[in-house]
Amino acid sequence: MIKRLFLALLLLPILCGFNGNMQGGFDGKMGGSRELGAKIAAMPPGLTFYADYTDGRNGINADWSLGDGTGYYSGLSKQPDLKGGYHATTANDDVLKYKTDRNRTAAQETIIIKFTVLESSFSNDGIGRAFLDSDTKRRLIRKESASGVITSYPNQSDNVTVLKATTTTPLQNVTYILTFSCNQSTPYYAAHVNGIQEGTTGTTVWTPIAWGASFYVGSITIGTSQPNIVYHSIAFFNRDLTPNEILAANGIM
Repeated sequence: MIKRLFLALLLLPILCGFNGNMQGGFDGKMGGSRELGAKIAAMPPGLTFYADYTDGRNGINADWSLGDGTGYYSGLSKQPDLKGGYHATTANDDVLKYKTDRNRTAAQETIIIKFTVLESSFSNDGIGRAFLDSDTKRRLIRKESASGVITSYPNQSDNVTVLKATTTTPLQNVTYILTFSCNQSTPYYAAHVNGIQEGTTGTTVWTPIAWGASFYVGSITIGTSQPNIVYHSIAFFNRDLTPNEILAANGIM
């Protein structure tokens, strides 16, 4: 049973004015139970946060997220591309970040990202393009520079050799659900694509990450290396989900 969903983002193609801050956060209602489809707070330009819900069909329960739900976007155009979701272009000017405090967990975590590739494929273009990054110490998910596979690091700053790579190379106009989970005990880390584990689970102990202030969706911390994908939804869980739970969570993404 999933004990807590710290943060979930549903990225919707809502076109509206935007001043650089995705203001909103949670509506202050605590306790009770909501279906996953209940919108807790809609962000102008279309980020929606979900919290404190029960999905009886999948047996998933989650508590209220206590973190700051405000996202911050910057870019040369001043407007995020929201065609079908949040589009992290390769123009090296799209930066979307959130506060890590009470939204992310250091010693164990499960990250699920639903995305669509907009290029012909994840080609070998010599650039490690970031799906997710964090400042100070890096919990990094990226397309590798010398291939099209996706590699996830529980703590790339302190344990650069501790990583898990997928075997799938994403293709153009195909939607995937990527899951990366990490823990301080067996299994130490694992990667799933569309609910199916790719490769073996990790066997190496890694250092719990010392978070900085922010984490980044679709760029590295200096605002470059965008992957040119559309993010449809992202969820962060505060523990290492089981394979069955990952399958169930894939069904609600």
